[in-house]
Amino acid sequence: MTKRSVLLVPIILFCVQTFLSLSEIRKLLSLEDLAIQLIVGVVLVSLFVWNQILAVQRSFRRFLRFEKTKLRFLDQDAERMISEYKKHDIELRINVMLLERAIVTRQEPTRKNPQGRKTRFFTKRFESAWTSENMKYDGDRDLRLTVNQGVCGEAARTKEVKAADLTVENPASYNLSGSQLEKTKDLRFVISCPIFEVDFDTFRPTKRVIGVVNLDSKSIGSEKILGSGSLMLKETVARIKVLSDLCAQLF
Repeated sequence: MTKRSVLLVPIILFCVQTFLSLSEIRKLLSLEDLAIQLIVGVVLVSLFVWNQILAVQRSFRRFLRFEKTKLRFLDQDAERMISEYKKHDIELRINVMLLERAIVTRQEPTRKNPQGRKTRFFTKRFESAWTSENMKYDGDRDLRLTVNQGVCGEAARTKEVKAADLTVENPASYNLSGSQLEKTKDLRFVISCPIFEVDFDTFRPTKRVIGVVNLDSKSIGSEKILGSGSLMLKETVARIKVLSDLCAQLF
Protein backbone atom coordinates (compact mmCIF):
# COMPACT_ATOMS: atom_id res chain seq x y z
CA MET A 1 0.00 0.00 0.00
CA THR A 2 1.46 3.35 -1.02
CA LYS A 3 2.01 6.27 1.33
CA ARG A 4 -0.41 8.32 -0.78
CA SER A 5 -3.27 5.88 -0.31
CA VAL A 6 -2.57 5.67 3.43
CA LEU A 7 -3.09 9.43 3.65
CA LEU A 8 -5.94 9.73 1.18
CA VAL A 9 -8.24 6.87 2.29
CA PRO A 10 -9.15 8.37 5.72
CA ILE A 11 -9.75 11.78 4.08
CA ILE A 12 -11.98 10.25 1.41
CA LEU A 13 -13.95 8.26 4.00
CA PHE A 14 -14.46 11.37 6.11
CA CYS A 15 -15.69 13.36 3.11
CA VAL A 16 -18.07 10.57 2.03
CA GLN A 17 -19.50 10.26 5.54
CA THR A 18 -19.94 14.04 5.75
CA PHE A 19 -21.83 14.18 2.44
CA LEU A 20 -24.01 11.21 3.37
CA SER A 21 -24.96 12.90 6.62
CA LEU A 22 -26.73 15.65 4.62
CA SER A 23 -30.47 14.96 4.29
CA GLU A 24 -30.67 16.24 0.72
CA ILE A 25 -27.84 13.93 -0.36
CA ARG A 26 -29.54 10.96 1.32
CA LYS A 27 -32.80 11.73 -0.50
CA LEU A 28 -30.97 12.14 -3.81
CA LEU A 29 -29.25 8.78 -3.41
CA SER A 30 -32.30 7.08 -1.90
CA LEU A 31 -30.55 6.37 1.35
CA GLU A 32 -33.47 7.08 3.66
CA ASP A 33 -34.08 3.37 4.20
CA LEU A 34 -32.50 2.18 7.46
CA ALA A 35 -31.26 -1.08 5.94
CA ILE A 36 -29.40 0.78 3.20
CA GLN A 37 -27.90 3.16 5.76
CA LEU A 38 -26.64 0.18 7.77
CA ILE A 39 -25.06 -1.37 4.68
CA VAL A 40 -23.35 1.90 3.78
CA GLY A 41 -22.16 2.26 7.38
CA VAL A 42 -20.71 -1.26 7.43
CA VAL A 43 -18.90 -0.62 4.14
CA LEU A 44 -17.38 2.64 5.40
CA VAL A 45 -16.30 1.09 8.72
CA SER A 46 -14.81 -1.91 6.89
CA LEU A 47 -12.82 0.37 4.60
CA PHE A 48 -11.55 2.34 7.61
CA VAL A 49 -10.53 -0.83 9.49
CA TRP A 50 -8.83 -2.22 6.38
CA ASN A 51 -6.88 1.01 5.98
CA GLN A 52 -5.85 0.96 9.65
CA ILE A 53 -4.64 -2.63 9.42
CA LEU A 54 -2.50 -1.88 6.38
CA ALA A 55 -1.31 1.54 7.45
CA VAL A 56 -0.81 1.10 11.19
CA GLN A 57 -0.84 -2.49 12.35
CA ARG A 58 1.40 -3.86 9.60
CA SER A 59 3.91 -1.04 10.10
CA PHE A 60 3.80 -1.60 13.86
CA ARG A 61 4.55 -5.31 13.41
CA ARG A 62 7.54 -4.44 11.23
CA PHE A 63 8.69 -1.98 13.89
CA LEU A 64 8.48 -4.66 16.61
CA ARG A 65 10.46 -7.12 14.47
CA PHE A 66 13.12 -4.48 13.89
CA GLU A 67 13.27 -3.64 17.61
CA LYS A 68 13.87 -7.30 18.42
CA THR A 69 16.61 -7.76 15.82
CA LYS A 70 18.32 -4.35 15.57
CA LEU A 71 20.82 -5.07 18.35
CA ARG A 72 22.04 -8.02 16.34
CA PHE A 73 23.80 -5.54 14.07
CA LEU A 74 25.77 -4.31 17.08
CA ASP A 75 26.43 -7.88 18.23
CA GLN A 76 27.95 -8.78 14.87
CA ASP A 77 30.20 -5.71 14.70
CA ALA A 78 31.26 -6.18 18.33
CA GLU A 79 32.10 -9.85 17.82
CA ARG A 80 34.36 -9.03 14.87
CA MET A 81 36.08 -6.19 16.71
CA ILE A 82 36.60 -8.17 19.91
CA SER A 83 38.06 -11.08 17.92
CA GLU A 84 40.55 -8.75 16.21
CA TYR A 85 41.78 -7.32 19.51
CA LYS A 86 42.17 -10.78 21.05
CA LYS A 87 45.00 -11.27 18.57
CA HIS A 88 46.81 -8.52 20.52
CA ASP A 89 45.97 -10.18 23.87
CA ILE A 90 43.35 -7.54 24.63
CA GLU A 91 39.91 -8.55 25.90
CA LEU A 92 38.01 -5.55 24.56
CA ARG A 93 34.67 -4.68 26.10
CA ILE A 94 32.07 -2.52 24.35
CA ASN A 95 28.97 -0.87 25.75
CA VAL A 96 26.43 1.72 24.68
CA MET A 97 24.91 4.17 27.16
CA LEU A 98 22.03 6.54 26.38
CA LEU A 99 21.27 9.83 28.09
CA GLU A 100 18.03 10.44 29.94
CA ARG A 101 16.71 13.02 32.36
CA ALA A 102 16.63 11.79 35.94
CA ILE A 103 16.50 12.87 39.57
CA VAL A 104 19.70 11.59 41.15
CA THR A 105 20.24 11.00 44.86
CA ARG A 106 23.81 10.85 46.13
CA GLN A 107 25.04 10.21 49.64
CA GLU A 108 28.56 8.84 49.16
CA PRO A 109 31.64 11.07 49.50
CA THR A 110 33.02 12.45 46.25
CA ARG A 111 35.60 15.04 45.32
CA LYS A 112 32.89 17.70 45.23
CA ASN A 113 30.99 16.30 48.19
CA PRO A 114 33.68 15.07 50.66
CA GLN A 115 31.30 14.92 53.63
CA GLY A 116 28.99 12.54 51.84
CA ARG A 117 25.89 14.62 52.55
CA LYS A 118 22.74 13.36 50.88
CA THR A 119 21.97 15.44 47.80
CA ARG A 120 19.24 15.26 45.18
CA PHE A 121 19.51 16.93 41.82
CA PHE A 122 17.91 16.86 38.37
CA THR A 123 20.42 16.01 35.68
CA LYS A 124 21.16 13.92 32.60
CA ARG A 125 22.14 10.35 33.41
CA PHE A 126 23.60 7.54 31.32
CA GLU A 127 21.63 4.29 31.23
CA SER A 128 23.05 1.11 29.76
CA ALA A 129 21.33 0.27 26.45
CA TRP A 130 23.57 -2.52 25.13
CA THR A 131 26.73 -4.37 26.14
CA SER A 132 28.98 -6.85 24.38
CA GLU A 133 28.55 -10.49 25.38
CA ASN A 134 31.82 -10.55 27.36
CA MET A 135 30.37 -7.98 29.81
CA LYS A 136 27.40 -10.18 30.66
CA TYR A 137 28.53 -11.07 34.18
CA ASP A 138 30.67 -8.01 34.99
CA GLY A 139 29.69 -5.88 37.95
CA ASP A 140 29.78 -2.64 35.97
CA ARG A 141 27.48 -3.92 33.23
CA ASP A 142 24.59 -1.73 34.42
CA LEU A 143 26.72 1.10 35.77
CA ARG A 144 24.88 4.42 35.97
CA LEU A 145 26.74 7.69 35.55
CA THR A 146 25.63 11.29 35.29
CA VAL A 147 26.79 13.53 32.47
CA ASN A 148 29.28 15.06 34.94
CA GLN A 149 30.98 11.75 35.67
CA GLY A 150 33.50 9.53 33.96
CA VAL A 151 35.19 9.62 30.59
CA CYS A 152 31.78 9.15 28.97
CA GLY A 153 30.51 12.31 30.64
CA GLU A 154 33.51 14.24 29.34
CA ALA A 155 32.87 12.92 25.82
CA ALA A 156 29.20 13.93 25.99
CA ARG A 157 29.96 17.43 27.31
CA THR A 158 32.75 18.19 24.82
CA LYS A 159 31.09 16.29 21.92
CA GLU A 160 34.45 14.70 21.11
CA VAL A 161 36.12 11.30 21.46
CA LYS A 162 37.83 11.10 24.85
CA ALA A 163 40.27 8.53 26.24
CA ALA A 164 41.88 7.85 29.61
CA ASP A 165 44.78 5.61 30.64
CA LEU A 166 43.56 4.57 34.08
CA THR A 167 46.94 3.07 34.99
CA VAL A 168 48.28 6.64 34.95
CA GLU A 169 45.31 8.89 35.65
CA ASN A 170 43.45 8.87 38.96
CA PRO A 171 39.93 7.46 38.34
CA ALA A 172 38.66 9.52 41.29
CA SER A 173 39.37 12.68 39.28
CA TYR A 174 36.38 11.78 37.12
CA ASN A 175 33.98 12.56 39.99
CA LEU A 176 33.04 8.92 40.64
CA SER A 177 31.45 7.74 43.87
CA GLY A 178 32.98 5.04 46.06
CA SER A 179 30.76 2.27 44.69
CA GLN A 180 31.44 3.37 41.11
CA LEU A 181 35.19 3.36 41.74
CA GLU A 182 34.93 -0.13 43.20
CA LYS A 183 33.05 -1.48 40.17
CA THR A 184 35.54 0.02 37.70
CA LYS A 185 38.77 -0.49 39.65
CA ASP A 186 40.16 -3.12 37.25
CA LEU A 187 39.81 -1.06 34.08
CA ARG A 188 43.06 -0.27 32.29
CA PHE A 189 41.72 2.29 29.83
CA VAL A 190 38.48 3.82 28.55
CA ILE A 191 37.65 5.39 25.19
CA SER A 192 34.28 7.14 24.82
CA CYS A 193 32.68 8.48 21.66
CA PRO A 194 29.50 10.60 21.64
CA ILE A 195 26.45 9.41 19.71
CA PHE A 196 24.75 12.24 17.83
CA GLU A 197 21.03 12.29 17.15
CA VAL A 198 20.12 11.82 13.48
CA ASP A 199 17.74 14.13 11.66
CA PHE A 200 15.64 11.52 9.87
CA ASP A 201 14.42 14.05 7.33
CA THR A 202 17.95 14.54 5.99
CA PHE A 203 19.62 11.46 7.56
CA ARG A 204 22.41 13.70 8.77
CA PRO A 205 23.73 13.88 12.33
CA THR A 206 22.71 16.83 14.45
CA LYS A 207 24.74 18.42 17.24
CA ARG A 208 22.59 16.88 19.98
CA VAL A 209 24.31 14.09 21.93
CA ILE A 210 21.97 11.22 22.87
CA GLY A 211 24.54 8.84 24.34
CA VAL A 212 28.02 7.37 24.09
CA VAL A 213 29.85 4.26 22.90
CA ASN A 214 32.49 3.07 25.38
CA LEU A 215 35.47 0.79 24.73
CA ASP A 216 37.51 -0.47 27.66
CA SER A 217 39.53 -3.44 28.86
CA LYS A 218 40.78 -5.11 32.03
CA SER A 219 43.58 -6.93 30.22
CA ILE A 220 47.06 -6.23 31.58
CA GLY A 221 48.96 -4.08 29.08
CA SER A 222 45.85 -3.13 27.09
CA GLU A 223 46.53 0.52 27.87
CA LYS A 224 49.23 0.38 25.20
CA ILE A 225 46.42 1.22 22.76
CA LEU A 226 46.63 4.80 24.00
CA GLY A 227 50.37 5.11 23.33
CA SER A 228 51.44 8.37 21.69
CA GLY A 229 51.30 8.02 17.91
CA SER A 230 49.91 4.50 18.22
CA LEU A 231 48.53 3.19 14.94
CA MET A 232 46.20 0.99 16.98
CA LEU A 233 44.78 4.11 18.66
CA LYS A 234 43.97 5.69 15.30
CA GLU A 235 42.31 2.49 14.14
CA THR A 236 40.38 2.18 17.40
CA VAL A 237 39.09 5.74 17.21
CA ALA A 238 37.99 5.15 13.62
CA ARG A 239 36.17 1.96 14.66
CA ILE A 240 34.40 3.55 17.62
CA LYS A 241 33.17 6.37 15.37
CA VAL A 242 31.69 3.78 13.01
CA LEU A 243 29.93 2.13 15.96
CA SER A 244 28.67 5.53 17.06
CA ASP A 245 27.17 6.17 13.60
CA LEU A 246 25.48 2.76 13.69
CA CYS A 247 24.05 3.45 17.16
CA ALA A 248 22.72 6.80 15.97
CA GLN A 249 20.64 4.91 13.39
CA LEU A 250 19.48 2.22 15.82
CA PHE A 251 18.55 4.19 18.94
